Amino acid sequence: MPLLTYARYQQLGGELAEAAFSPLEMRASKVVDALTHGRARRDSPPREAVERAVFALVSAMNAEEVEGREVTSLVNDGVSVTYAAREGSPSGRWARLAREYLVGETTADGTSLLYAGVEA
Repeated sequence: MPLLTYARYQQLGGELAEAAFSPLEMRASKVVDALTHGRARRDSPPREAVERAVFALVSAMNAEEVEGREVTSLVNDGVSVTYAAREGSPSGRWARLAREYLVGETTADGTSLLYAGVEA
């Protein structure tokens, strides 16, 4: 089951077609799954903070694909293109974005969704 359904995506204001949304939702859900060590999937239906995190990630991932990267230098004859460096890796940026929505969220037993330690 997806962490964010297409119907809920549209309710939150999403404008992508379902064909474009589905692969981005899958990628965004994997980011949330990794950050929460699968705890986000235990709630059915997913809590609002999880849906909003996935929504934000889908939007960020789509914007990154659409906008591309800034060209800082171009040489025509030797065909050399230099792109501006982005701050951090995409996965790092996405993890920071998702954490903004998930911080403070806990499971029914009080474990933080973002807890990365060993559970007894």
